Parts: sequence; C-alpha cells; structure tokens
Amino acid sequence: GPRFVVDNTPPAIGGLVARTATDDAVIEFSAKDPSSPLARAEYSVDAGPWTLVRPVGQLSDAPSKSYSIQLKNLRPGEHTISVRVFDLYENSGIAKITFNVTASKPASR
Repeated sequence: GPRFVVDNTPPAIGGLVARTATDDAVIEFSAKDPSSPLARAEYSVDAGPWTLVRPVGQLSDAPSKSYSIQLKNLRPGEHTISVRVFDLYENSGIAKITFNVTASKPASR
C-alpha cells in the first residue's frame, strides 16, 4: 500500500552573517532540509512583523537555498534579526543574529 512519510525534521539554518555599512546592512543565510523541500523563509527586524524573503537565484524546490536580505536606513545602535524557514510540512527552523549599526557622520557643509 501507499507509504505516508511523516517529516518532523525542521530545516537547518546555517551561515547567518550580518554585514553592516553605515545605516545599511545585508543579512545572509542558507537553509537546507534533508527530508522535504523548503517552502518559504521569513525574517523579522527587532521583533517586528515577519517578512517573506526569496531565495537567491535558485529554484524553490532545491534542497538547499541561500538568502540575502537588504536592510536600509537602520537607526544607530543594536539590532536583532530573526530568520525562520519552513518546509512543506510546516516544520520550522529559526536563528537570530544581533549586530550594531554605527551612526553615520554628518555630511560636511
């Protein structure tokens, strides 16, 4: 008879880095799920609303994907970015990174 696969393995998030430049930041991470395809990824800035992020140049049903998030006009100080990834069975993996944004120097007149 048919086999039903129950997948309780959450996607794994790796390589989470934040690269900052003045009041902008680029967040990069990758995700993979050995048991089932990745469905979607989301991020949250400073515990704000979750926002969908698309994988970088790869098909959606690849077992491993890379993501890049551009954040602009961040206020100076500490920021925490949370990322979460869901597979087709709604298992989710989550990771966080905290980084500092330095104040931009005022433009000289």
